[in-house]
Amino acid sequence: EQFINEMQVKFRRAKADDGSSMQFSLIGDEYSSAMRETYRQLSSPCNKLIFGTQGLNILTGGGVEAERVYTLLGLPGEGKSTTLIDMAIEIKRYNKNYVCKDPTKKPCVVLFVMENSIKETIQRIFNMCVGVDMLNYTEDEAIEILKTQGQLHVSQDDPIDLRVIFKPNLSVDTSYLYTIVEDLEDEGYETICVLQDYLKRIRSVDGSFGGDLRLQLGAIINEFKIFATLKSIPVITASQLNRDATQHVDEGRAKNKADLVRLLGRSNVGESNLILENSDWIGLIAPEYDTDGNKYLGMQRVKSRYF
Repeated sequence: EQFINEMQVKFRRAKADDGSSMQFSLIGDEYSSAMRETYRQLSSPCNKLIFGTQGLNILTGGGVEAERVYTLLGLPGEGKSTTLIDMAIEIKRYNKNYVCKDPTKKPCVVLFVMENSIKETIQRIFNMCVGVDMLNYTEDEAIEILKTQGQLHVSQDDPIDLRVIFKPNLSVDTSYLYTIVEDLEDEGYETICVLQDYLKRIRSVDGSFGGDLRLQLGAIINEFKIFATLKSIPVITASQLNRDATQHVDEGRAKNKADLVRLLGRSNVGESNLILENSDWIGLIAPEYDTDGNKYLGMQRVKSRYF
């Protein structure tokens, strides 16, 4: 089983490399063929997914793009999981005209959680969509209200499904993403985006790094990139900022500073600088309150490979 898994990894890497081997020249057939293929990919309705929050669209260059890996970095307990859930909901809500690559399939967004349970995640989704705790309602009322008031349902005019999948911490490696997507294909679904919560909770398929967490996290991002390329979808994940970031944010809060996320930068990337090197896009997040007690989420883009 281990041998087969290792061979699959090699096949996937080779396939990803082969798929990106297109050449470009200003002369001859290579010019027109490369231009046509690039134009088709960029103009495809399945190339980019938008958000309902315009700030996110601006920071990501108009939405998340197929074959890219997006990484959110934040302090422990300060909004990484909530932001990923919100992104999943927004992708489901605001891409109703998405056209599947396979016209026989139905589109779905996958939220792959490895820290919070399915119960906790559903509770968060309900609170975020409806604005109050589901226990304020009866069981039957809660079921109906999430669909109606929460506007979270599947219909002909709103065809994207949202799948929440849970696996315990470090119970699977990155090859499990293929299992998720291929199982959904068997059910008649096409996965249009995978959001994984979060980076340290999943293992690399490459077990040669021993206890070197820095190399492991860099390898996981690379494996996400291969997966995103082969499935032609965006992958969004999250990781932690380092101790210096905690100190900067705590000191800023103590002094009632605004825009705390501006106190952070690339030097505050967490356990591995390879996360910064291997991700296509990185955003730093930090929650804060204004003088009236309103809560906001600050976000700063510190890397964008393709703008």
